[in-house]
Amino acid sequence: MKKILFIAMAFASMFFASCMGDGYADPDNTIKVPAAPVGDNNIKEKNVITIAQLKEDYNSLIANKRYEQIDKDIQIKGYITGNDLGGNLYNEVCLQDETGGILVCINKGALYGELPVGQQLLINLKGLYIGGYGSQAELGGVYTNSTTGAQSIGKVDRYEWNKHFKILGSPDAAKAESLVEVFDKTKIKDADYLKSCSGKLMRIENVQFSQADGKAVYAPETEKDKTNCVNRNLTDAETKTPISASNLLVRTSAYAKFANVALPKDPVNITGIFTRFNNVWQILIRTSNDVETALNVTGGTKEEPYTVTNALKLINAGKYTTDKVYTTGIICEVGNVDTGSYGNATYSISEDGKAVAGKMIKVFRGFNLDNQKWTEETKGTLAVGKKVVICGALTMYNGTPEIDSGNYLISIK
Repeated sequence: MKKILFIAMAFASMFFASCMGDGYADPDNTIKVPAAPVGDNNIKEKNVITIAQLKEDYNSLIANKRYEQIDKDIQIKGYITGNDLGGNLYNEVCLQDETGGILVCINKGALYGELPVGQQLLINLKGLYIGGYGSQAELGGVYTNSTTGAQSIGKVDRYEWNKHFKILGSPDAAKAESLVEVFDKTKIKDADYLKSCSGKLMRIENVQFSQADGKAVYAPETEKDKTNCVNRNLTDAETKTPISASNLLVRTSAYAKFANVALPKDPVNITGIFTRFNNVWQILIRTSNDVETALNVTGGTKEEPYTVTNALKLINAGKYTTDKVYTTGIICEVGNVDTGSYGNATYSISEDGKAVAGKMIKVFRGFNLDNQKWTEETKGTLAVGKKVVICGALTMYNGTPEIDSGNYLISIK
């Protein structure tokens, strides 16, 4: 029975032309094999080129959707920025250095276990294949269509792959996240931008899912195409202008772990692997954590202070400020006012002057106007109902949103 299952699964794998476009399989539908050594520790670092240089050297092949075996003794080095952890990338990882990104297609499941995001790799390229699938640069092997015999760039055999890479150090997710680049929406039709940035870990900010209605999900079975994927369109949340699907879309596998999660209706920032299919940007979300509510927060200056609402958005999102910013609100609680040697006061402000949990900010050990200490003569001005503007850093302390100590009043009335 096990032999029959193995043959059936091997036959099914023939239908997947490329790790990107000719189909996704269920990431859990993998054959369990004994653990094997990961990579080749005997690989010595030499003749390392940048990913941008590699793509440029083979630009004609990539652009014209052809492929070729690399016969040069060259290497690339970079960090894993995407893998199959969320089920949306199948049989592939994304490698990126400071100059660019490329997809590495491997006929193996559960790659996230040995190649987590933030893991640095050294790849010996000689013997691997490079080419373009829909002009997206890929490293891997050769795929042969069982019906037509046509060949294209595809996945490298798992055992062959093991001979071509070396693990460098321990994984550090922060290294990968430091490579995130904000997508420039003004360059969405720029061919050079598409060429240089496709394959990178990027983030598009302040957009909305056009199909979001509270019920629509990322990739329902009923809407999947022949490659088991669903495309979703975006709208620029600032201008309310739809982004044409002929320029950019979000592409999700029906096998992604978040496939049946409802599309968020609010403006979001989307991080993902920004690939291309011909001249269309395709965003591959790695996990559901890649989609975050856009803060859309303005202010923080003396002329336009943060409201309590906007300050709370920043604090609750972990966007604390190291520098002092300006926040305005109405005093809703007054705690300790020290008129001795410290001369500071602790009180709370809210948008409407009401002391409601979750809607107020504690002003911790702040000073009076002009950064002066509070005295017996001045402490009476600090009263519930007074509207204030405060200069101080925003932070969170033990779950309480605060304007940090050392703050002072700009105005009180």
